[in-house]
Amino acid sequence: MRGRRINTRAELDALMQEQQEQERNSRRQAAIDAFQKKVDSWVGADELDLVRQVGEPANTYQSGNRKLLTYRQVHGFQIPGGAFIQHGVCVTTFESVNGRIVNASWKEEGVCLE
Repeated sequence: MRGRRINTRAELDALMQEQQEQERNSRRQAAIDAFQKKVDSWVGADELDLVRQVGEPANTYQSGNRKLLTYRQVHGFQIPGGAFIQHGVCVTTFESVNGRIVNASWKEEGVCLE
């Protein structure tokens, strides 16, 4: 974009909008990377330590010595004097085998990381 000649106000507005979008995408990617690192840090940890620090999962599923622990984080904002507006949910699932976390994954429903 350097050296690009801006001839009209519309071109300037479009360029500024493009730069703002790039900045938003960069901040969002940084938030995603930080969350992924936090989730991954639990791999190898004791399942009880996870529950003690994060809290009780929303759902669990067990089959033999394997267990899935699923957490849901609701994101949104409160309207002053009014309702809570939900704009996303992060669903994070940890898999444990014999009480040790062996895998962790997450997904967004809406936008939960900004």
